[in-house]
Amino acid sequence: MSRVVRALLLVMGISLLTAACSSDSKKTETSGGGALSTAPAPEELRASAADVVTGLKQIDSTAKQIASTAGTDKTKAKELVGEIEPVWETIEGTVKANDPDSYIAFEDAFALLETAADDGDATKAQQAAGSVSSTVTAYLAKYPG
Repeated sequence: MSRVVRALLLVMGISLLTAACSSDSKKTETSGGGALSTAPAPEELRASAADVVTGLKQIDSTAKQIASTAGTDKTKAKELVGEIEPVWETIEGTVKANDPDSYIAFEDAFALLETAADDGDATKAQQAAGSVSSTVTAYLAKYPG
């Protein structure tokens, strides 16, 4: 056998071996029998009715604080926006399951609050806070806890 043919066979052999090894390592990583776990998304979790009432009231209060500070203290308003998500994550799955329209209204209002805080727009913040309040009131009328 010529030197070129042996070199080609060697390269092909190494390539096949490398491909086989890399394929096995991927299978081990992805099918590790539960080695990789994922937590459920917040909207898949369910909270008690009492927890939802408490959370919505807290979010409503925070939204009102954002509205009162957005035009004068953007930094404080932005900090307050950051307080909504941790509360929302604990109850959003229940809200979404019970009333998808309210869930969307909350998500839209939260986005508007964030934009208003970033822009220092008191008018937009007031509108968003009003939307949060009216959605809380309507939701709690249907699901009082």
